[in-house]
This record gives sequence, structure tokens and C-alpha cells, in this order.
Amino acid sequence: KVADTIKGAYTPTHHMHNEYVPVHGKFNLSIRTDEVPDRLKEKALIARVRKNGRTYYHGGSFDGNEISTRTEKLGAYTVLVDTIPPKVRGVNIFNGKDMSKTSTIKMSMVDNLSGIYDYDATIDGQWILMEYEPKQSRLTFDFADMNKFFTKVVNDEEDNRKHKFELTVVDNRGNKKVVSYEFKR
Repeated sequence: KVADTIKGAYTPTHHMHNEYVPVHGKFNLSIRTDEVPDRLKEKALIARVRKNGRTYYHGGSFDGNEISTRTEKLGAYTVLVDTIPPKVRGVNIFNGKDMSKTSTIKMSMVDNLSGIYDYDATIDGQWILMEYEPKQSRLTFDFADMNKFFTKVVNDEEDNRKHKFELTVVDNRGNKKVVSYEFKR
């Protein structure tokens, strides 16, 4: 069954049976569309549409004029395009902040359509490990971990020099957001 198109969709909403009926394994789902321009095909995705209108990313890749994915849920599906990078903001860091009395760097990251695929953080160009807490969409770096990852220590109190924190976040459709903050420590 085909229904009305939701706002921003490139195809009408396709209904497959009932979303509450269980499926005992993954199956291929393909939707034909000529509406997605070639320049946006790598950003296109199949999304499941719930009764409340909320959409859920299910991936997908184009072959000709058909986008396909594997899923294990029945229900309503449509084709959307994600060209918007994730939203990233500092929770307890901003440019010029003195972080000498702070034990962590906390960042928030959200992507409302395809979801977060990857993130990478550095201080002064050196990779750091950030812990991800999915319920709050929060990344945390503990300065106590500095000696584990750094060849030069950033905690030198005599120096109290400026450092550069950089976070790169990429969503499931390749949209990238880079934020950087200079701080003292």
C-alpha cells in the first residue's frame, strides 16, 4: 500500500503489512524512485515512519533508480535525504576557558536523521579517547587519562599554556561537523 508523502520525502510512504507483526529474519527492502538527483544519491536513505510521524534510519544504497537496504521490521517506509551535519556543542568548554580546575571535557553531539557514525577527538593534534554516553548523547574526556595517550603532558601547571581541542563528528551519510576550542591548562 502507498500513502501520502511525508514532508521532505522523495517517495510516497510505502506500507508493508503491520509494524507490530514480527519478522523472523532480515529481508531486502527496495524502493524505486526517480526523484532523487544524482548529486544527492549518496545522502539518500530509507527511513521507517512510525504512526507518530517520527522517522528511523535504516540505511540504503542506490543501484540505478532503486535504493535498497536490509531490515527486520514491517511497517511504513520512505526515502529521505540527509545533508545536514550533526549538531555538536561544548557542554563545559568554550574558547579561552581556563580548564586547570576542571577534570573533564564534556561535549554534546546529536544527529536527528541518520545518526552518528563516527567521532574523533584530539588535543594539540594528539588523539584522545572520549567515552560516549548514549542516553545523554554526551562525550567525556577525563584529564586523568592524559598520561595514557600523550607523549607530552598537557597538565604542566608551570606552563599554563594554551591548547587546542578538536572534535570531528560524522553522521551515517557522511555529513561532517568539526568544532575546536582553545583552552588553558
